[in-house]
Amino acid sequence: MSFRGVRLKRDDEKSQRIQTNKISRRFTPRNDRIRLFTRSSKFSTLKFVIFLYSRKRNHLIKLLDTIIEKGVIFLLVFTPLAFGTVQAWSIAVMEITAFSIFFLYLFKKVLQTGSSQLRYSGDNDNPSRRHSGESRNPDFFINSSLRIPTILFISLVVFILFQMLPLPPAVLQAISPAALATYRDFGNYPPGTYHAVSLNPYATRQALILFLSYAAVFFVVISHYRTKAQVKSLVKTILYMGVFLVIFAIVQKLTWNGYIYWIYPIDEALKSEFSIWAPFINRNHFAGYMEMAIPLGMGLLIYYAPSLKTLTGAPLPTRIAHFWARDKHVPATLLLLLVLIMTAALFMTFSRGGIMGFIVSAIFFTWITRKRRSLRIKTGMLAFLASMIFVAVIFAAWDRLEQRFADLDRGHVGRLNVFQDSLGIVKDYPAVGTGLGTFENAYMRYKTTEPKLLFDHAHNDYLELLTDTGIIGVLVASAMALFFFLSIFRRWLTKHSMFGKCLGAGGLSSCLAIAAHSFMDFNLHIPANALLFTVTAAITYAAVFNISGGKIFTHKDVGSCPPLEGVQGEVREEQISNPHISGAATEAGNCPPLEGAQGEVRAEV
Repeated sequence: MSFRGVRLKRDDEKSQRIQTNKISRRFTPRNDRIRLFTRSSKFSTLKFVIFLYSRKRNHLIKLLDTIIEKGVIFLLVFTPLAFGTVQAWSIAVMEITAFSIFFLYLFKKVLQTGSSQLRYSGDNDNPSRRHSGESRNPDFFINSSLRIPTILFISLVVFILFQMLPLPPAVLQAISPAALATYRDFGNYPPGTYHAVSLNPYATRQALILFLSYAAVFFVVISHYRTKAQVKSLVKTILYMGVFLVIFAIVQKLTWNGYIYWIYPIDEALKSEFSIWAPFINRNHFAGYMEMAIPLGMGLLIYYAPSLKTLTGAPLPTRIAHFWARDKHVPATLLLLLVLIMTAALFMTFSRGGIMGFIVSAIFFTWITRKRRSLRIKTGMLAFLASMIFVAVIFAAWDRLEQRFADLDRGHVGRLNVFQDSLGIVKDYPAVGTGLGTFENAYMRYKTTEPKLLFDHAHNDYLELLTDTGIIGVLVASAMALFFFLSIFRRWLTKHSMFGKCLGAGGLSSCLAIAAHSFMDFNLHIPANALLFTVTAAITYAAVFNISGGKIFTHKDVGSCPPLEGVQGEVREEQISNPHISGAATEAGNCPPLEGAQGEVRAEV
């Protein structure tokens, strides 16, 4: 090529670069936008269109994220304040909000999926990124740990739909002869009329919609909440809401005028002379809310609680001074205060089931935290404080508590009589039950005591599930819960993130508390408590599965390799927080042994 040809080619390239830079400066003042246009050798109009479309899409996705998170917080605040969400209007508000955030989340994931496809289509010059699967939103699909529970959940929903399906008399006679006899005895139906297994299909449909609203919130939480900040926001909302309910309950008790919120009248027979009940009216349901919130606070408390073993080998006064100087001391003190307030309020309800559920969860929390060495060093101090608080509360209200537990066989409603009468329903409807949400309709034929009272629940969630769905429904629901919580517990045993370990222990203890209380009450049929249980189970899963850990500390972060004094406790908590990052164990192991910390590093790797 001649010299003139080379010069002309250089001039063309120079003019093309100048033109491209003008367009870039005009439309893309930021560096990240400039890289979008200069990624290939030629300016592409398609890339510019994709950029403008993606910009609007990203703003919409951020807006949807905010709406979803605010919607979940709204549910946690609204449901307990609306008398536990037991009235039709409040249930409708909860269901509309739950399904709205669910569909908004699905819409957001569709937008993200489309954005990823557009981004890949423009990355033709980077095939490794295009084929690596990066940013393909794996959380949109069901995690492998949830496959069996999801299959069982779908099976349970299909079974409930089957309960509402009109069946020929011959089929109904084969699967539920008692239901067919009930229709013939209490209804004027012509021969050959199709009937459903459910004695009240409308009530079953309403109960199914309510159940699906819980499932919608559960799906959103386990899929959307994937960072520490997101999970902390939910836990703190629950704790602050719990303390607010306590303060409201005390003020309401001191200024009681016969009205909830001082404007809404209730029957004086429903209130207790000594206990507090907040907007729930029923003290047992208020206790159920408290017993779920307290273990979450305990889990977050041990996450923030400093350890006295941070200066191994140092004099005790030095270790105590270092303990009080820690940055986590202020949030730990605040959390301790919140837990104390809610614990005292739980005992002030004098709910036998709530107190027993709390004791069971406290024992389980102590046991499960002792299984992990990194938690064991923190729980000793907390166990001492908890025992002192427990003794103080017991002695302060011992006379009233003793009276409450002495009256196990007496009270306004004889639970044992309700249990015995409910067994008659199980005997007549053993396989498929009477239909979800139909206990009130079925129990009227079997009631032997308190003829003037209307029982809408069995005061035992498990027994009511058996009467409503039969053996088939109980087996499916039990298997679903068992597989779900076992998967969380197994993952928790190998969890490396301190945050996941602490919140996992607190969340499992919280779920166990309400599970124990459900043997003596119907908290899971109170929408506010059922929603709190749903969110608690979901954030427990998110803390254990979705959050891999925080910052990975290396030798440059913590100092030189010789034994470190005063920092190894911090390294122990977060040093190897993500097991999937290769080289983390090598970074922790190449250093000479750290005094007081090397055992924990080995355990957490």
